[in-house]
Amino acid sequence: MISNVFELGCALFPFTEKITDRIMRTSHTKLKYKDKGEGQLQTELDRSFDALLYQFVETHDPGYEIISEESAPEVGTIKNAWIFDPLDGTQNTAMGTPMFGIALMRVDKGHVTMGAIFLPARRLMGASGLYVAGTGQGAWEYSSTYGDDDRKLMCSTQTDLAKSTMLIEGPSKSALMHPAVQKLIDKSQRSRVDLSATWSTILVASGGLQTKGADFLVTVKNKLWDNLPMCLFIEEAGGKVTDLEGNPWSLENYANLLCTNSLLHMQALQTIENM
Repeated sequence: MISNVFELGCALFPFTEKITDRIMRTSHTKLKYKDKGEGQLQTELDRSFDALLYQFVETHDPGYEIISEESAPEVGTIKNAWIFDPLDGTQNTAMGTPMFGIALMRVDKGHVTMGAIFLPARRLMGASGLYVAGTGQGAWEYSSTYGDDDRKLMCSTQTDLAKSTMLIEGPSKSALMHPAVQKLIDKSQRSRVDLSATWSTILVASGGLQTKGADFLVTVKNKLWDNLPMCLFIEEAGGKVTDLEGNPWSLENYANLLCTNSLLHMQALQTIENM
């Protein structure tokens, strides 16, 4: 059984190498896909990565229920489970853009305890691209395999909403039309939409490590596998996560969230309340 985030990174790393290899082998081809309905696609990479993540759990953490967007999306009462999105940003992948990632998290006794995000484009740029987080263990860029020290993620220190960078995730039309999103777009300095939940999570969680990092993130109508890793990573990087009314997130309350560097949280909530 995997007991901490560094064991998670070590166990998962070989699987990320396989994922990267499969991306490289399909990079100059037109991906096969099927239409899942409601504008959702499933590509051959979704299915391939799903099989790899099943193999990862069965090899390193057997005995857990598996909930996957692609092959086992039915969600009931969750006690002990691995939950994953084998390819977050399928539409981006199908368009040929690199803003996609892989997300997984573990739930023990009804609580999210650890998770990982892999951004293949970061690997292809020469970094690790693998990020791990655990409750009370922090959020990290796992890079020991590359001979570097693991880098602790930190949210930004921006305190002025008017100077902040906002990210928006969710079905693009619904998200952009949401009154809270519109109000926060008006109050922030700049905004970006639909990078993919995995990329937005890491951009906010590592905002303090960048020249001008992202400061907060709003999600609208997102799924369990989109937002639970987000909650864990951003909180472990020093941020704060609630729903849009300021209530705590949970395994039941996860669709519409405000995820900030913590310093902007009250300003953002007050902006929403004053709509």
